[in-house]
Amino acid sequence: SEITSDVLGDADVIVINQINPGLSPCEQRVLRSFVAQGGGLIVFANDAPTSLSPVVDCGPATACGPGTASFVATAHPTTDGPFGAVSGALMYDYHCRYSSLGPNGVAVLNSSGGPSGGVFTVDLGRAVGIGDQEW
Repeated sequence: SEITSDVLGDADVIVINQINPGLSPCEQRVLRSFVAQGGGLIVFANDAPTSLSPVVDCGPATACGPGTASFVATAHPTTDGPFGAVSGALMYDYHCRYSSLGPNGVAVLNSSGGPSGGVFTVDLGRAVGIGDQEW
């Protein structure tokens, strides 16, 4: 189903897994507005860097392929919070890397030399985008 303001309703956080065939420009605008107004967005998708580009002002995917991902910002609140800390390496077959995290992003996950996971602040809200959908 299409992501619209009506579908989001009174949600505080939206979790999206596997965006296929990708977010439409209208859905990207709706999500940008949702996050900017204080909503939370978590995306686990191979094409997260490209689909999130207009939502969080990051660069699109620069490379996709096999690799080993590891957490790089272990002191960031998304990786070291009230429920414990994450660390170590994650082995997956396929990751997409961001060409740029833009002015609003911080890398939390690197894969084969580039960021494949980012945390973004957009006005009042936050978004997490992981360039891998098997989470």
